[in-house]
This record gives sequence, C-alpha cells and structure tokens, in this order.
Amino acid sequence: MNRLSDMEELLESICDSELMEFMREAYLSYMAGAYKSSIIVSTVAVYEDLRRKTKQLSLINSDARDITIEVERRISNNEVFESYLEDQLTSKKILNALDKRNLTALRDRRNLSAHPTGHKATAEEARYIFSIAINNFLSKPLLYANEKVDYILTSLRNENFFPSLDIGNIAFIVKRETENLHEGVYPYLLRKLAEDLEEKNSTKNTRFFLYGLAHNSKSVNFLEDALIKYFIKLKADDSIAEKAIMTSIGINANLFFKSDEVTQTRLRYFIKNLISTGGEDDFAYLYHPIYFFELAVEIKGANILVTEFNDEINELIRLYIYNTRIVMLSFHNTLHKNELIDKLCLNASSSTFDISNKFSNRVKDLDELLSKNVDGKSLLKIIISLLRGADWGAWVSIDFKNRKFYEIPKCKDVIKIWLQQNNTEGIEIINEYDNSIATVEIFVDIYL
Repeated sequence: MNRLSDMEELLESICDSELMEFMREAYLSYMAGAYKSSIIVSTVAVYEDLRRKTKQLSLINSDARDITIEVERRISNNEVFESYLEDQLTSKKILNALDKRNLTALRDRRNLSAHPTGHKATAEEARYIFSIAINNFLSKPLLYANEKVDYILTSLRNENFFPSLDIGNIAFIVKRETENLHEGVYPYLLRKLAEDLEEKNSTKNTRFFLYGLAHNSKSVNFLEDALIKYFIKLKADDSIAEKAIMTSIGINANLFFKSDEVTQTRLRYFIKNLISTGGEDDFAYLYHPIYFFELAVEIKGANILVTEFNDEINELIRLYIYNTRIVMLSFHNTLHKNELIDKLCLNASSSTFDISNKFSNRVKDLDELLSKNVDGKSLLKIIISLLRGADWGAWVSIDFKNRKFYEIPKCKDVIKIWLQQNNTEGIEIINEYDNSIATVEIFVDIYL
C-alpha cells in the first residue's frame, strides 16, 4: 500500500462505524507525520475491535462468554486486558495462527512507539500497521468460530426458519443469518449442509439455506467459489443431491460454468436425467434444467445452447414442444427455432389422431409467441400441416379448420400480411397442399 488513496479506501471497509472514525484519527496522524501516533491508534482500534466481537460471539459461545466476563471486569477496574484477550482467543482457537502473528507484530510496534525506546517510526511502518489492522481485523464482520455455524444448523430444525417459499425472501434471511460469518467458516458450513442432505431427518430448510447461499453468491465471489468447492464438486457424484444441486445452478448458472470439467460432466448427467424422467409439472420447480438454460443464455450468450447443450435442448423440444418456456428458449438461435418449427409441422400433419389433436388443442396457447417470433412463411407451413392433419380425420383439427383458425388470430394476421407481400412464393406453398387453389386470395377466403 503506497498511496494515500489506498488508505482512504481501506477506511471504508471497516465494519464498525465508530472504529472507522477512530481509525480516521490514525490516518490523520499519518498525514501529519505523527507516525508513532498512527501506529498506537491503529493497534488500540484492533484490540477494541476484538473486545467487541468477542462480546458479540459470547451470545452463542461459552468460551467467548467467559473471556468477555473477565475482560469487562478488567476494564471496569482499569486493568490491562489486551494480552489476556489475545492469549485466550488464541488458546480457544477463536483466533488462528495468522491472526496471532499479526497481533504480535501490532503489539511489538505499538510498544516501540509508545515508550522512549529511541525507535523512530517511518511512514512505511505506519502504513503497514494501518493495513494489517484493517485488512486482517477491522474489515472482518466476526471472529472465526464454528459455533456460529452450529447455531445456524441447529436453528434449521425449526419449522418456521423460512416462513416463505420465495427465493428472494429465502436469500434475504440467509444473508441476515450469515452477515457476521468470517469467510473462513464457509467450508465447515457447506460441508455440514451437504452432509445433512443425506440424513433421513433432513428438513427442507437445509436445501433452502443452500439455495439462499447460491442466490447470494451471484454478488459474492468467495461464496461462489466455496459453493463450488465444498458443495457442488463434493456432491456432484451423489444422486441424493441431484435436485439440490440443480436448483442451485438454476439460481446461479456460474456454479456450473466455473466448475472443473469432471464436475461439469457429472452435472450434465443430472441435467439429462431430469429431462428424461421429469414431467411438465416439474417446470414449476427451480431444479428443472430450463432455469439453468435460461441463465446460461444470459451469461454465455445464445450460442451456448448449440455448442454445449444441443442434444438436451432438442430433447426438451421433443418432449415439451407446447411449453411456452421451451418455445421461448428455442427462439434464441436459428438451429433450435427451425427444429421447433419442423416438429410443430410434423405434429400438426400427423396421421396419429392423438398427436394431431394435441397440436390443435395446444397451439392456441402459443399464438402470441409464434406470431412475434416466427415469420409468415413458416406460420403458413404450420397451417398447411394442420390442414393435412384434418384431412386424416383428426376431429379437433377438423374443428380448427372449420373455424378458420379462430383460436390463433395473431398468427393468422402475420400469415395474411406475408401472403400479400409474397404472392408468388405463397401460392407455391399452398399448391403443395392443394393445387386447385389459383390465388392466395382464394386460400385466405376459404381457410383464414
């Protein structure tokens, strides 16, 4: 750190607003050339920060509670508490070895600066202490402690932990519950959540907590990395976690794309399996691959569906061609759009009554989507295919024909406009069905 602007930016990362103002005095001392004063203030701020965080941790940690009682007693009696606090936090493993080394460096420099030792503090030294104080302590929301995680895991057994099924509300609750967690405890948290998925008495709250983390990871890089390493990768070979993982990547698709190749291969199996074994009702749940594919387009662009997931998209079109989300997904690229149109034509003209009748019953739900995204020529071919289906004797298709396609008015309008502008090409397509029709106007009059 070699610029004043860096020191100013560090100040903004301090969690406690009071200590932020206190550290501003360390910064002002540095600016005035009072480097010893800056070092002393920085160190005092760290120990006060540790005192406050230990007191907060004492609400759920018995060791922290005992430490807090003694620290507060010493403070009330005007006794020194810093060494005791540091030693206790280290011995109870609430602080790790790196924290201990940093505190030793802070304390040594503070002692040199606070006593007539002949030591001459430098600007570089003051900046170094300022940086350690903030980066390693003051910017951290809470002390490293697994007890907070255990408290959360126990609370997940409470039925009303998540009072809403809305993913936004779930993510908000998870954010509140984890806002004071040190990032170092996330591996422990995620392993415990992953293990809990396998237990018979595992509750929906375990899955919901993972989903909340997945949602929040979209804006927190270290959380995204932790989810991949300690949940996605860890459980990608376990079918028990299939829906939990698929829901997570359906919330944040980067959990798939940032995974290693082996993990992605395993996740592709989950995707294929849910496509082949699911039903249309599954589209209501975030574990359905459609949600992941929609996010994939946003993140990687429409071509990703062709280059990476072509077989899966074609299978979705085959199975759920009348589902509006599948139709919308197919419109992202020409290849799948043409696949959809060809499949619609095939179904409409089928000699199997169940297939052609199903087309006539369902295509009305696609009227707006098709009219906005498919050209008049292709729509005309779909209409011609339906007429062929009616000719086979499919009664719903016959009714559709007799009603002059009343149920798809927007598609009719697009076809009429296209026929007016493409008279010659239009009559060629029409004559492939009925060569007795001389003009497009006659076709429109009879059928549209």
